[in-house]
Amino acid sequence: MAGARTILVAGAGPPRSHPHEARPGPGVPTVVPVEPNPARHAIARASGADAVPAPSGDIADRIRDIAPEGIDVVIMAIGRPEALTPYLGILAPGARVSVFAGFNSEATLRFVANDIHDNEYKIVGASSCRLENLQRIAPMIDSGRLVVKDLIGTQLPLERAADAIRLAASGSDTRVGVDVRARQSTSPTSTSTRPTTPPWPRFATP
Repeated sequence: MAGARTILVAGAGPPRSHPHEARPGPGVPTVVPVEPNPARHAIARASGADAVPAPSGDIADRIRDIAPEGIDVVIMAIGRPEALTPYLGILAPGARVSVFAGFNSEATLRFVANDIHDNEYKIVGASSCRLENLQRIAPMIDSGRLVVKDLIGTQLPLERAADAIRLAASGSDTRVGVDVRARQSTSPTSTSTRPTTPPWPRFATP
């Protein structure tokens, strides 16, 4: 993202890449996640997002107000091609589009060929982290510059699968998992609904 002035993240749910969580100081990019679920707006703002608009018919105009010179980087963190469409007309010259989320097998992204040619857009895929990426962010996590505590989601035992579905649907938790190996405590004196194994909380399965 070197040289980028404005980064737009389409989707602020579990697969988001959190570029707004690693701000070294003045001059870093403006980051704008676009997210339809209001429950996730507070999480994005707490992570350092500059604005968190919801998709709307005038979203392109609203983004243009935030970034009058255009968007330098778009990160597609939601697997819906139409999530990119509103921003095709406001990409800055040389803009990069990162197809980060997974899509269904029939999904198609459509661009005008001359737009890519004339504006020298770069369209790339990103499906995983490499060792060098982990080595780069480890010191950032260790120093507290990169906050990852909100990536630790809720892990529930199989007996509470219905609760897990409701929690995931609410959008109030970024990651919700069901652990088929975990069991609720059966002790008659226990009032906890947390699983006895594994430890609570733990990194949930994406």
